[in-house]
Amino acid sequence: MAEETNEIKRINWTEVFGFTQIFKSFKLAIHPAKLALAFAAIALLFLLGKGLDLVWSTWGGYAINNEIVAYNDCFENDQLGRFAGLKKAELDARLNRAAGLYVEYHNDRLRLDKYKEKFQPQPGEAFAATADQRLEDYNKNTDKDFKAFNLGETLTNADKDKTDWHKLCGKAEDGFGNNIEKIQAILKGDFEDAAKKKIKEKTVSDDEKKKLYEGLERDMETSQRALTAYKVAFNRKVRDIRGEGISKAFLGWQNDCLIGSVNAVRKGCLISNGDVPSVLSQAKRSAAGTMWLISQHWVYAAIFLAVGLGIVAVFGGAVHRIAALHFARDEKISVGQALKFSLGKFLSFYSAPLIPIAIILLLGGLTVAGALLTNIPWVGEILVGVLFFLALLLGLVAAFLFIGLVTGFGLMYPTIAVEGSDSFDAISRSFSYVFAQPWRAGFYAVVSLVYGTITYLFVRAFAFIALASTHAFAKWGVWTGGQTLAEGADKIDVMWAAPSFWSLMPAPTWEAMTFCQKIGAFCIQVYVFVIAGLVLAYLLSFAASSTTSIYCLLRKQVDATDLDDVYVEETPVETPGATPAPVAAATAAPAAPAAPADPAKPA
Repeated sequence: MAEETNEIKRINWTEVFGFTQIFKSFKLAIHPAKLALAFAAIALLFLLGKGLDLVWSTWGGYAINNEIVAYNDCFENDQLGRFAGLKKAELDARLNRAAGLYVEYHNDRLRLDKYKEKFQPQPGEAFAATADQRLEDYNKNTDKDFKAFNLGETLTNADKDKTDWHKLCGKAEDGFGNNIEKIQAILKGDFEDAAKKKIKEKTVSDDEKKKLYEGLERDMETSQRALTAYKVAFNRKVRDIRGEGISKAFLGWQNDCLIGSVNAVRKGCLISNGDVPSVLSQAKRSAAGTMWLISQHWVYAAIFLAVGLGIVAVFGGAVHRIAALHFARDEKISVGQALKFSLGKFLSFYSAPLIPIAIILLLGGLTVAGALLTNIPWVGEILVGVLFFLALLLGLVAAFLFIGLVTGFGLMYPTIAVEGSDSFDAISRSFSYVFAQPWRAGFYAVVSLVYGTITYLFVRAFAFIALASTHAFAKWGVWTGGQTLAEGADKIDVMWAAPSFWSLMPAPTWEAMTFCQKIGAFCIQVYVFVIAGLVLAYLLSFAASSTTSIYCLLRKQVDATDLDDVYVEETPVETPGATPAPVAAATAAPAAPAAPADPAKPA
């Protein structure tokens, strides 16, 4: 008998190298339904932060400038006690700085020196002579009873009237607004004609008059840019005193950490912390920002995080549900079906990350309660010493929960989405899979991180090229109207600042815009926000898709469960053409007599 040989014709690489399943995440992530849900979550979180900032700003609830930076520095150096002193000093200085700003711009009203120094027209030329004459006339007619302020008097009055720094900033803004109205009143209407009349009256050659006319035209444009610079300088000083909105500071910090993490992965710096901040250090910075929000603005944090977690539970749960069915069965469900599932499992999605945190805090509270025994004279020290092993046990349990939460958090939502289970099952499975296969889980996480960074850079580059090309093409059709912003600028530059790769949505210079331009710029900002938001939505969709893939791979290794095994809600299925059985009547009809048997047929 001839010896048989087996020939391998095809290798199933996804079976040999299971981690390649993670590479499906890009295809899963660009699914429109997932992107739409992720974008909705981002938009709602953005609006939530904006709304809370607006409410908090009514009584001066701002984050001081570089507050998170100072907190992070103190956090990294274990000097959080020093941060409290730094913040108190900054808050105490706010009143003096606000009073100084109020006095500075109030007193500038008479001469407008801070505006003039922005462009410094040549003395004796038509523009300067006309502006000085009009300013003098305006002061005589309108500001004849003007009284200058001094800082000491202003601070005394503020203390007497119980005026805080926030109200003084408001007064400074009112005074500045009056200065702007004064400048516009001086330059409006027939200002240019009056200046040209002065040039015409000069007894100089035609060439000299031509140069004077050219100088006047130059000064007219420069005066508009100077007005913008005057507004920008004042608003910057106000922001330096007030700070910025709490959510704006927090989300901006988290965005910086995200960009830092992408650059760290791009440069291959995952753990080591050399010249380039590593992914680990960026994660630490992100955690420090969250700690800052909770510790320094705890009421704001309670509302923002509680409502924000609800948004994530609904929309994030829906994204994970779509990813679960898409990955396991290549089945795509609608947004409505996904939301129906996440709403049905809302408590599970909402409470899954909170339960370990609550248990850790409970264990900490028990330790604190036990430590109170130390305050009992003589006996207390002995009791604490004897029972201290209980505190250590609580610490070990807390450490287990903390490590499990940090490493297994990404698997909680996939567990609920794949298994259709509750929060306790999500915690149990995420913890057990990570602790049972720590190296495999870590390897999968690194593959997902690197692959996700590559695809994110691709998506971001796609969005940047789209925005940059649109900006460039739009500028080809406009070549005027930018004199309020910069020399050579146009209306597109005024209404929409050119995007960059790391800043797809740069802040516009609102001070340079007219009322109509502000309306147009706002509409442009909304559209650009959609593009930039979709880039971030892709990142969230990829995270949901990759963590779902990792969950299924770990489940296969630990529980020997097939990758395509996913919970599907049962729906009653009716057989086509089937009719329901008749309901028996209360009084049955008499049965018909049986037909006689046919003798020809066998019984």
